Amino acid sequence: MNDNIEVIRIIIFRIGDIRIGMDMEFISEIRRTDQIGRQELDDIFRLDEKLPFSTSYDYESPIVLCLAYQNKTIGMIVDHLEDVNMPIFIKDIRILPSLIEACMPFSPIWAAVMKDEEIILLVDPLKLILMQSDPISEKYL
Repeated sequence: MNDNIEVIRIIIFRIGDIRIGMDMEFISEIRRTDQIGRQELDDIFRLDEKLPFSTSYDYESPIVLCLAYQNKTIGMIVDHLEDVNMPIFIKDIRILPSLIEACMPFSPIWAAVMKDEEIILLVDPLKLILMQSDPISEKYL
């Protein structure tokens, strides 16, 4: 069997106590917030503002994940980077039950996976990009 089909590679970070993962395929670059200039990004947003259950969160060690999509670079600010390029077996991914999905129709969370005896919520980078409609904000840079 082809290993590339059976495994995805994710980046893992935390927003508060919530462990979150995202497919590395859309991430073109990872930088500290002080390494990013406004002119380098077409847009930028904080991930906690896009999650259905988060309240205002104070970032302790913010990182910008640069998401590449349709010749644009969009910055997503996350916190507490834990792992980059972690392999996850596709067979271990659990899609959200339709009842939960119905309660959070605009959520970028699409699935979960267990790793190291903890749940990692998987977010869809494309959905996050499409959800982002705010103009670039000075407060993030």
